[in-house]
Amino acid sequence: MYFDFAVIGVLILMNAILMATLSYKSAKNKTERQTSVVLQSFILSVLFFPAGWIHCWYWGRRLPDKGYIKLD
Repeated sequence: MYFDFAVIGVLILMNAILMATLSYKSAKNKTERQTSVVLQSFILSVLFFPAGWIHCWYWGRRLPDKGYIKLD
């Protein structure tokens, strides 16, 4: 059986970009660190793609923050 690893690599990167975009939209108004959420989602999707889907699902299910308590 023949596997074209170039196509597999492209599919993994397309999945990572899709997951990063969906995670960004899911995390909007739920955290102040959206870039961290996107980076985590991208790395998880590249290393182990089901983890990227789970990470996106987590941010989609999370309730919006009402605000942060800042201790001075």
